[in-house]
Amino acid sequence: MSKIKILFVDDDPGVLRALNRTCIDTSWNIFTADSAASALTLVEKHNFWVIVSDMQMPNMDGAELFTEIAKIHPHTIRILLTGFSNDLDTARAINHGKIFNYLHKPWNNETLIQTIEMAIEYRKSELEKLRLRYLLVEQNKLLKSNNIKLIDLNGHLKEDVKQKTAEVQQGLLLLNMVDGDNQNLKQEYIQKSAEVEQGLIILEQIDRHKQSLTQDNIQRSAEVEQGLLILEQINKHNQELLEENKQKTAEVEQGLIIMQQINDQLKSHLDSTTQLLNDVVQMRENHAIGHSKRICEFATAIAHKIKLDDEQVRQITIAAYLHDIGTLGLKDDILAKPAQSLKGKNLELYQQHPILGETLLSKNSDLKIAAQIIKQHHEYLDGSGYPNALTAKSIHIGARIICLCSDYDAIISGRFFNKPMTKTQANEYLHKHKGSKYDLHLVEAFLDLINQGEFKDQTHSKSVEVFQLKPEMILTQDIKTDMGVILLPKGLQLSKVNIENIKKFEKEINHHLVIHIEAKLHDEIDTEIENNKN
Repeated sequence: MSKIKILFVDDDPGVLRALNRTCIDTSWNIFTADSAASALTLVEKHNFWVIVSDMQMPNMDGAELFTEIAKIHPHTIRILLTGFSNDLDTARAINHGKIFNYLHKPWNNETLIQTIEMAIEYRKSELEKLRLRYLLVEQNKLLKSNNIKLIDLNGHLKEDVKQKTAEVQQGLLLLNMVDGDNQNLKQEYIQKSAEVEQGLIILEQIDRHKQSLTQDNIQRSAEVEQGLLILEQINKHNQELLEENKQKTAEVEQGLIIMQQINDQLKSHLDSTTQLLNDVVQMRENHAIGHSKRICEFATAIAHKIKLDDEQVRQITIAAYLHDIGTLGLKDDILAKPAQSLKGKNLELYQQHPILGETLLSKNSDLKIAAQIIKQHHEYLDGSGYPNALTAKSIHIGARIICLCSDYDAIISGRFFNKPMTKTQANEYLHKHKGSKYDLHLVEAFLDLINQGEFKDQTHSKSVEVFQLKPEMILTQDIKTDMGVILLPKGLQLSKVNIENIKKFEKEINHHLVIHIEAKLHDEIDTEIENNKN
């Protein structure tokens, strides 16, 4: 017997792969379709026992698909699997698509398998019922035909017997009238009498055979009726199991909802913790205000573009936010210098910050992957990175993404080399080192996003001294007194009056101020700042 064919329909390739994996240990022949149109094409070519379809799909949804399939193959079992259907959608699928059952995403693997198995058993019972009904009809036709033939044959025999009986009686009458010595004629009529007796015996045998066939017909009909009764009982039992399955499915789904709510709360707490830690990191980003926020947006966008799954994107987002958390253990004089200019003990200490970052986060089980990414975010494909000089695929994909984004931002802000670079120069650097330091496909994905204007509103900050301030510069940090009183808020566009007041304040406190100003990420950095320092 050929394998039972099952068709899964969903416009999400990831869902289809998961459904395939769920059924990998079954004996079924699994087919998949990524649209209703593809499903209908397969339905025309194959006889599917069960079709499981998503509800929300472009062009034709699950209810419409099942309505069309019901017209083509009414006996195919149809199951709705969806995470977004409402009561109206489900009613439409039941009334028009004639669905057998429906399940919600995320599904329980055991429940899904059990539901399909029940659908297959139901289909088998329906086929057996059709077979028995066909057998009963054909048996009745055959018996009816045999009865007609027997009645006809019986009629002919009776006529023959009547005729021969009349002839015998006529002969006996003649015998009584003729000479008793006419023994030949008498013998002939005695023989004919014997033939008549034989005919009567045959008629009795035919009647008995007819009764036997009638009894056999009654018995076979009873057996078929008994079979149909058993099938009805099986169907009733299947319906009870189906109702029980639906009830258990509802209980499982309720449990999943509660688990999801708990999980959402845990994620919310985790997000709050992540945001708090990020705020702490940003307090140390005097040299590059907004760096972590920009890296987070860059890395998340790349992860989505290369189609990583949701959990991978989440871990990369967390790691990007907190990738520099290990710098909390470094002194300000180390952080104030570009990494490329550090030497000796300071360089050694700086290159340990990924390890410190991993140590801080790895104690939380939900952050273990993010911690691994943070530890590796300064590793290069060619092994020239730190802290462990890892190479190629031994580096987590999230770490490779964050390394690329962090270097790009550092190049433009002046933290990578001794002076800021333009967007064009940064792009050229990435192109030059793709395949050696950076993944080729990640560089291409990142530059595509930049060229598409994905980050056009991103900004970065630069630390300047008071004498370098100019009108229209925008503050990225509040200017405060030692007591925490805000003199000028972040986001303020400086005027000449503001600059004069800042100079007076600096003179009064007799201490050099460091002011943080904003510049668009896609614009060329004003190199005059660096020139004034030289």
